[in-house]
Amino acid sequence: FDPAKVGLAKPEVSLFFENLLIDNRTVYANDKSSPLIHPLNETDQLKLKHNQNSFSLDFTSIVPSGTGEIKYSWMLAGQDKEWTLPSLNKTANYTNLEKGEYIFKLRAFANENDLVLDERTIAVTIKPAPWDTLWAKALYVLALFSIVIAVLSYNTIKNKKRLSEAKIKFFMNTAHDICTPLTLAMAPLSDLEKSHNLNKMDKYYLGLSTTNLGKLSNMIDILMDFQKSDLGKAHLILNKMDIRKILENKTAYFAPVAKQKGIKFTFFSNKEELLEYVDIQKFDKILDNLLSNALKYTPEGGAVAVRLESGEKRWKIEVEDTGIGIATNSQKDLFKRYYRGNNAINSKITGTGIGLLLTRNYVSLHKGKIDFESKEGVGTKFVIGFYHGKKHFGNNVTFSDTPKANSQDSVQQMISTPPHEESRKERKKLKLLVAEDNQSLREYLQNSLSRFYNVKTAENGKIALALIEQYAPDIVVSDVGMPIMNGRELTNHIKTKYETSHIPVILLTAYREKKDIIQGLESGADEYITKPFDTTLLLAKIESILENRRLVRKRFKRLHKNKLKKGTYTNTRDQEFVQNAINFVQKNILNPNLSKEYFAREMLVSQTLLYQKLKTLTGQSPTDFIRTIKLRHAAKLLNEGSYTINEIATLAGFSDAKYFSTCFKKFYGKSPTAYAKSA
Repeated sequence: FDPAKVGLAKPEVSLFFENLLIDNRTVYANDKSSPLIHPLNETDQLKLKHNQNSFSLDFTSIVPSGTGEIKYSWMLAGQDKEWTLPSLNKTANYTNLEKGEYIFKLRAFANENDLVLDERTIAVTIKPAPWDTLWAKALYVLALFSIVIAVLSYNTIKNKKRLSEAKIKFFMNTAHDICTPLTLAMAPLSDLEKSHNLNKMDKYYLGLSTTNLGKLSNMIDILMDFQKSDLGKAHLILNKMDIRKILENKTAYFAPVAKQKGIKFTFFSNKEELLEYVDIQKFDKILDNLLSNALKYTPEGGAVAVRLESGEKRWKIEVEDTGIGIATNSQKDLFKRYYRGNNAINSKITGTGIGLLLTRNYVSLHKGKIDFESKEGVGTKFVIGFYHGKKHFGNNVTFSDTPKANSQDSVQQMISTPPHEESRKERKKLKLLVAEDNQSLREYLQNSLSRFYNVKTAENGKIALALIEQYAPDIVVSDVGMPIMNGRELTNHIKTKYETSHIPVILLTAYREKKDIIQGLESGADEYITKPFDTTLLLAKIESILENRRLVRKRFKRLHKNKLKKGTYTNTRDQEFVQNAINFVQKNILNPNLSKEYFAREMLVSQTLLYQKLKTLTGQSPTDFIRTIKLRHAAKLLNEGSYTINEIATLAGFSDAKYFSTCFKKFYGKSPTAYAKSA
């Protein structure tokens, strides 16, 4: 219907947008949170935030008088499919609109004939939420990608670590298997070296064998050290050391090698003394690798110079040689695993390719830096630099202000220390129990040690534990890795049982990591020897333990009071046992007929065990022990000066004053009367 065609006049009607309501609140232009920049009726495009997606539009119309009622119809293109039916309603409501572009269309109709009188439109844009934008989605994809990469990397690292752990476990187990036959090869040869019946050729062959077995043992040590440092398990134990002194000793150690090759070997330092914190064992290996490489690759007639220089903030060591040098194309790979330069290989000098990598790892552990300069055919200079002091080490280290000797020096000192002087007959009375699962090593140890002690053997910890009850050994030597019951479990059983806590234990093992040694010592072991070893070292350790026991027994005899000092015995059970024994005798001090039978019963042990423990821990039989406690009590009474000799004899539990005086003089070296006068 077109009114113009039939001659009808169209009224002048104007649609007018009145209000915009968001959350039932009318918003105005330029309000702080309003989407309107201009008044609503002057707005062509309405841009709403993601949280303004529910709104209402109020509208009306301006009409000439007499026009009649106006109806309204609208639709939101992009949301509504059809126009609303014309009505008198002047408000359009929309809720929870999705993000996107819309067009709000509004029409005004004449009530009588539904003639369209006016039409208005407003473009409406609902913006996406910040987390729903294209940039946000890109970030989500990037974050998801990063997470996937991180998870994959973590799993890769975890798998590599697991694989490395499996490798190191396999390697350590293999090393344990290697070390046992290596011990069996080295130890008998070490015994043979002491023989005086060898001719010149025999000595040559023997020396050749021991030298190469020593090299094999050293290679196993290096590989073990490398595996630990490569897995990040190495831990620094720092001591304040005189670096100049260490270098002087180390160059003196290598001097014979240099002299034999005709190499000029010099050492220079700009400090008379340089006290710095180092892990002496790892620092020793750093120097060994640098100096041995310099001498190894320097031809006869060459020169090796070692320099120690201390600056304001750092100190450094230079090792410079006139050797074969490092090829230019090999220098970038020098610190890679198992890498050896072509000229080093061509020189036919043996090597594993891990010495420098181990050196670099140990230098890095010390928060230092290693660098080198080299020219093929001219020589090489290695420089290792470190900071002064200890602040730079952080917290993951152990500090000690007491300088410690090189472990090798300590071992040598122990080996060279003469054993305790006592007759062969007396030494043969000492009973040793050897627990070792390898039959050959077990038999060898029995044969070697039987020259000095009364030796029994067991093939595992369970059998050894049963033998201890029958045999009552003075000392136990046990391998760590044994079936059924291992050495640590055996040691724990020995040290935690009242009946056996006094028996010292030496553990033998190829496991050299700090945690393994700590576990062994925490189980109660008195000593820990790593394989391969020779019987000289084992004998020295045995004698050291037995000598310490002798010293403890001497200290007990020299005690003036019937009260033990804290730490007299390293094992708390032993300390408690002896103190309880002292307390028992003191409680029964007036009894002149105190018997060892009653003594054992009150101590809750058999007479045999009482004798064994007192003899081991105090050097005295139960009868002697009772007498000693009584005599100390008598000496205390003499010092007080309040009693006669006869009264003191009675108060100390002696029925015969003459016998008391004889015992007292024998124990203290003077009669009770003379002792009282000197008090």
